[in-house]
Amino acid sequence: MRDFISQRVKDLQPSATVRLMSLAKQMKEEGQDIINLAGGEPDFKTPSPIIERAYTDMKAGFTSYIQSQGLPELRRKLAQKLQTENHIDAVPEGILVTASTKLALFIGLFTCLQAGDEALYFEPAYVSYKPIIELTGAKAIGIPLSYEDNYQIRKGDIERFITPQTKAIILCSPNNPTGRVCQADELKAIAEVACERDLLIFSDEIYERIMRIRRREGKMTKWAASSTDANIALSRGLPAMAFGVGHEKGVHTLDEELDLSSLAPGLKQLASFILDI
Repeated sequence: MRDFISQRVKDLQPSATVRLMSLAKQMKEEGQDIINLAGGEPDFKTPSPIIERAYTDMKAGFTSYIQSQGLPELRRKLAQKLQTENHIDAVPEGILVTASTKLALFIGLFTCLQAGDEALYFEPAYVSYKPIIELTGAKAIGIPLSYEDNYQIRKGDIERFITPQTKAIILCSPNNPTGRVCQADELKAIAEVACERDLLIFSDEIYERIMRIRRREGKMTKWAASSTDANIALSRGLPAMAFGVGHEKGVHTLDEELDLSSLAPGLKQLASFILDI
């Protein structure tokens, strides 16, 4: 029988997170007392206002296809958020709404990377970065950070892994899985390297709202707001348990190319709810 599975899929490694979540659920079903910390999800249900608004909008017929870049009203709301909270000169036309933050990263990386390219990310890292990079045909290069050194990021450590094929750097702050927030000098080092080597930064800031102390310097948006030289694509999320909306602010040269995805009809109700908050 013909083998229909592509080699790039065969080369993918199973997700450790999914494996542990499945194991925890199996152990719970067997009656064991398990606290499952494998998956990144809260221990509460989707808030009632979101469920009720989703139900109301679906009953009203708000279920059909919309503009591929996302609801105009939602993109205006997101642009306003970036302007007021992050001091970024964002416009609705430069924002792409997706079904999740992971999908925003997936689309961005697939838009920019191809075979022969290399992309850097910092370890420990979110488990999906490496396989997404590899699916594009590019090579994923992990930059190891040390627990003993409090996972400090230094300019020299980044430069050691850069080659003529390096095209992008992925940053996550607050970090998954360590929770560490990058300091201003670390963000400056990353931005400087990107400017000097003409690299694209993918800043995954899905956790910006769960910092105990809100610090603007902990996010790459600080440099996106103040630098005209760094190429920064921001990937953010608005998770709500069983619903998820991601959005991506692309650099000017990528804005038109990033118009590749639509907000799924089943998620429009959450978008509608967001517009009211």
